[in-house]
Amino acid sequence: QALLHRGLYTLFAPDDAAFSKLPQDYSESVFRRVNRIEMAKLLSCHIVAEGDLAGRRLLDRLKPDKALTLKTLGGCALRLELRQGTVYVTGESGIEGKILEADILQKNGMIQLTDRVFVPSN
Repeated sequence: QALLHRGLYTLFAPDDAAFSKLPQDYSESVFRRVNRIEMAKLLSCHIVAEGDLAGRRLLDRLKPDKALTLKTLGGCALRLELRQGTVYVTGESGIEGKILEADILQKNGMIQLTDRVFVPSN
């Protein structure tokens, strides 16, 4: 729903393999039973209302040994760190992944493809 409004967003989008890393009971609860409320919360915890988190601008905000914490539309926190040239993302439940493909330009923002699904802590 939030993406229907004007503005620029950054989506930290999990790749297909990331979904296979989810605990089976969680995956069944959210996806197989079509639990729309939980699915919406999960998805909104991957979207940041800052569409300029790309390339040089993102790297300029990331300093070695200093994490950048972003608030998502779902109220979750994503912590970004730069380590040895790779951007790592940690969700509020402690799941850590990395950006596999950066700066996929979209009409209303940017996609950063990640290797993990960042589950809300609830």
